[in-house]
Amino acid sequence: MTSCAGCELPSSIVNLQNLTVVCDEETAASWEAFEYVIPNLKIEVPQVDVNLNWLHSTSV
Repeated sequence: MTSCAGCELPSSIVNLQNLTVVCDEETAASWEAFEYVIPNLKIEVPQVDVNLNWLHSTSV
């Protein structure tokens, strides 16, 4: 769900079970409302260190 933080989740998701969602913090907030409805829902928000330090170590 790239760039979909403002999207609403469809009501059909309540039929899902054992679901793991990997998303950003904003999208995770949308899924949290369904934690009580979807059995075994896991919401994972990976902590990504975005930096350009690796550019300094590359050789041309």
